[in-house]
Amino acid sequence: GESVTQDHKEAARWFKLAAEQGIGAAAAALAREYATGEGEPQDLVEAFKWAAIATKQTDPNSGDAVLRDLEDKLTPDQLADARRRAQEFVPKRTGPADP
Repeated sequence: GESVTQDHKEAARWFKLAAEQGIGAAAAALAREYATGEGEPQDLVEAFKWAAIATKQTDPNSGDAVLRDLEDKLTPDQLADARRRAQEFVPKRTGPADP
């Protein structure tokens, strides 16, 4: 948004593409987009999922603040669903298979 018009929806699209490939920093950014509803429709369960994935893929602190904030906002059933989604996450391969 510094040299171009800020576009949260487009940013969320790119964050999601990168996060789905296992890039932790993108997962943390996508979690914030879902938590705030700026680039994606607000979905706190999905935000928790991506924040949990981010803590496993990069610096553990990258998603911790979002996780702590969301734990207080989600019901126990929503938390269980979000944790299940995070555990089931498998990054998509986009390049050639390893030899």
